[in-house]
Amino acid sequence: MAKFKLDAIDMKILDVLQKEGHLSNQELAERIHLSQSQCSRRRSRLEQTGVIKQYTAYVSSEVLKFEIIAFFYINLVNQTPENANKFRELAVSTPEIQGSYRLTGATDIICKVTTKNLEQLTQLNDDLLANEIVGSIRISIVLENIKETTALPIYFD
Repeated sequence: MAKFKLDAIDMKILDVLQKEGHLSNQELAERIHLSQSQCSRRRSRLEQTGVIKQYTAYVSSEVLKFEIIAFFYINLVNQTPENANKFRELAVSTPEIQGSYRLTGATDIICKVTTKNLEQLTQLNDDLLANEIVGSIRISIVLENIKETTALPIYFD
């Protein structure tokens, strides 16, 4: 990760790119009022040091007919480092799982899941329950997507 201090210009670059990652260096430089060469150097440094991990397209789930968003509240049979690693591998290899987080409290893991329909959701539930490390799953289906973003809040100190 970054071994340098991010300044206000870096933060402006990050703020703009989180919303419009497709911008060319020229367009980005114009937005933040910086020369194109300075902008290019700073952007490259942010990429090379891992501050910017990747650029992605934010694809419409509606257009692709992914109608179900759900949260799986998963408890493992035993909460051991070995089982946590096995579940990590399972989550990474399951494309319907869009996010997976180990938790404190009564639930071991929460996963955000997207499927095209209830049949796929049921199949995913059954597939996960068939895994020897999964003890139980509770599911909450999203009724309304109020806010969804990948952008981190950028503060200008």
